Amino acid sequence: MRLPLPLASSLAAALLGASGCGPKEETLHPIAAERAPILPEAESDEHPLAVLRRGDLVARVRSLQPLDWKGSLDGQDATRSGELLEVRRAPAETAGLVFASDLGEPVKVPAAAWLCRQMGAPTECEGRLHRILLGDRLVAYDPCSRGSCQVAVIRDRRVAALAIDGLTDLHPEVIEGQQVLVATSRWVRHPLWTGADKVVLRVGDSLERALCIHVEDVDGRSPPSIQRMGALTIENGALTFRGTRRLIGAADGRIILSDAIHEVYHLAKKEPRN
Repeated sequence: MRLPLPLASSLAAALLGASGCGPKEETLHPIAAERAPILPEAESDEHPLAVLRRGDLVARVRSLQPLDWKGSLDGQDATRSGELLEVRRAPAETAGLVFASDLGEPVKVPAAAWLCRQMGAPTECEGRLHRILLGDRLVAYDPCSRGSCQVAVIRDRRVAALAIDGLTDLHPEVIEGQQVLVATSRWVRHPLWTGADKVVLRVGDSLERALCIHVEDVDGRSPPSIQRMGALTIENGALTFRGTRRLIGAADGRIILSDAIHEVYHLAKKEPRN
């Protein structure tokens, strides 16, 4: 599936505004498939570097020979066949390979340098910036991994940003009928206390924190060490965490106690403004 040219043009107009001088633009290609593998090598059974989602924007580098591929996408068997393209999500990232059939028509979006300045991000952001088309909005984020990392939503040249510590990844989801962004935040509070959170952001013309869910917590500061590990999924439209909480002996690494965790998180209804 490819985005038709009129739609691509209207997206650019919504992002940049209908008239007047705007920021410098770049031409990128959106992922048009629900899920798309990005491969490190042109091998028929290559494991994906990552799975791209609909709306993720990539820069096309060059065309390669066709390939027949089979593998796993988010735990499901998948196949692809046809022309391969070398692409980059960000200039400083290693290039990967995607199938041309997974890309939509090119769109023009604000350049990384302009976005990073508007977001209040450091100059290193330009080489790391990821962008996602989300309806008539553009989402941009700097996966800086350490310290304060910027996330922004852009529409009609208006940039609304906030910071998430230790941001490594971000993707859109629809939870209980509400459009959100789910960010992965990794943290180190002590050499022996590390973890990761999923931060849920409501997205409109601005960004708003809705939930913060601990998905990983390893605390070895005093015996026994405590480990909370698991995965966050969407079940029946709601965010669901399934995992384990374990107490681990310091001397021999023995599991003293292990309890299953099943938690369901709901988004509060957003009250309309008068």
